[in-house]
Amino acid sequence: MNDKKVNSEVYGVLKTLDSQLLNRLPQALLEYIKNNSDESLIPNIKKGTPLKDMPISRDAQAFITLLNLQYFCQSTDEKKQIIDRIVENEKNEQKAKK
Repeated sequence: MNDKKVNSEVYGVLKTLDSQLLNRLPQALLEYIKNNSDESLIPNIKKGTPLKDMPISRDAQAFITLLNLQYFCQSTDEKKQIIDRIVENEKNEQKAKK
C-alpha cells in the first residue's frame, strides 16, 4: 500500500464533502491526511459519486469507510447498515474466490 497515494485519494474525496460534514473530522486527522498526501496526485472525484464508483484504490475506499463509521454516521442504525454491507461484500468476495 502506498500511503501517500491513499491519503491523496482520501483527501480528494474529503474535499468534495460539505463543510458541516467535514467539520466532524478531528482537525489533526484532516491535517495529517493532507500533509501526508502526494501533491502530484490529484484524483478526479466528482461530488455525489458513490464510493464504489470512484476512481480510487480499495485501500482508500476502506479508509473512507472507516472515517464514515467513526465520524460521519449519526446513528447506530447507519453504522449497522454499513457493517452489514461490509460483511455481505466480504462473503461475496470469499464465494468468488472459490
